[in-house]
Amino acid sequence: MARLQHRRTVQSLEYEVTEHEALHRFLLSHRPSAGLLPFNRILLGLALESHFRQQARQHQQEDGRKKGSSKLKEAQQIDVYKKIAMAAGVSVGTLNHVKQLLPNIDSAIREALHNGEIRIHRSWRWCRLPRDAQWQELKSFRRGKGMDEVVNRLVADQLRRQRSKAQQGLHLPK
Repeated sequence: MARLQHRRTVQSLEYEVTEHEALHRFLLSHRPSAGLLPFNRILLGLALESHFRQQARQHQQEDGRKKGSSKLKEAQQIDVYKKIAMAAGVSVGTLNHVKQLLPNIDSAIREALHNGEIRIHRSWRWCRLPRDAQWQELKSFRRGKGMDEVVNRLVADQLRRQRSKAQQGLHLPK
């Protein structure tokens, strides 16, 4: 941007933060962004999971609530998931969907998620299927999407022809 404006210097701020804090700030600044899809934000957010777990343990110790009860561990896990979801700008449910589908999805579906071709919920439904069935679902989805594009283009062409004929009909000498 500075080059386009022919500027020799750029004002900037430098912060001394940990890698985890830098990633967290990056995610917060790119919430619902045209350039960073929810799936990709979640993957980045999951890199913060161990950091948030460590924070939760420290918080637990500082508050003197270290009793080892299962309810406390469950509450700690929920808190970590909430923090990851907030950092990624998604719901806890969407985060859980991604955590469930990651170990079970075909690589082609993962790629389709990365580039925004399909949404998280659709891939989550497919992740319970065997990998070859997942691939068939993706293939069918792409075929249907391709047909939709062809139909939309044909309808648009037909509408253009009708408008052109209508305009020519208005300008014909009587």
